[in-house]
Amino acid sequence: DVKLVVNAIAVGVLIQSVIAIYQWRFGTTLGLWFLGETRFSYRSAGLFAHPNFLGNFLICLLPIFFRLGIFYKRKLNKEIILYNTTLLLGVVALFSSFSRSAWISFIFTTGLMIFLSIPSKKFKPKTRIPIFISIGIAMFFLAQYSGKIMIKIVFHS
Repeated sequence: DVKLVVNAIAVGVLIQSVIAIYQWRFGTTLGLWFLGETRFSYRSAGLFAHPNFLGNFLICLLPIFFRLGIFYKRKLNKEIILYNTTLLLGVVALFSSFSRSAWISFIFTTGLMIFLSIPSKKFKPKTRIPIFISIGIAMFFLAQYSGKIMIKIVFHS
C-alpha cells in the first residue's frame, strides 16, 4: 500500500530530523555510534556519516511532504499532521546540517513546485495563504540570519 510506504518514510524523516535537531541544539550526540552517529562541531548529521548526506536525504524527501501537506485532499487528520510535522522538523534539520547545496536545492525545488502548481485547479485560495506565509517566513529568516550563517560558514570552513 502506497500510504503505508509514505507514512514509513515520514517516520524515518522524523527520526533523522529529531536526532539532527538535538545534535545541533545541544552540540553533542545521543550516543548512537553503533547506528553511525558522528559528531561535527556546529553541523548536524543525524545518523549519517556527514552533514551533506543528511542534507541530500532531506532534499530528496521534503518536497514530497511539502506537496502532500498542501494538496492532500482529506480534512485535518493524522496523516496531514504527520506530513506537516515531517516538513517542519525536516526543514529545521535541513538548516541545522548547514549544507548550502541542499538549501539551494530545497528552495529551487519548492519554488518550482509552487510555480508549476499555480495554474492547477487544486491550487485554491486556501492553499495560497499557507504558501505565501511560508515564503514570508523564509524571507524573514534569510534576512535575519544570513549574516550569522555566512560568519559560521567563513570562519568554520
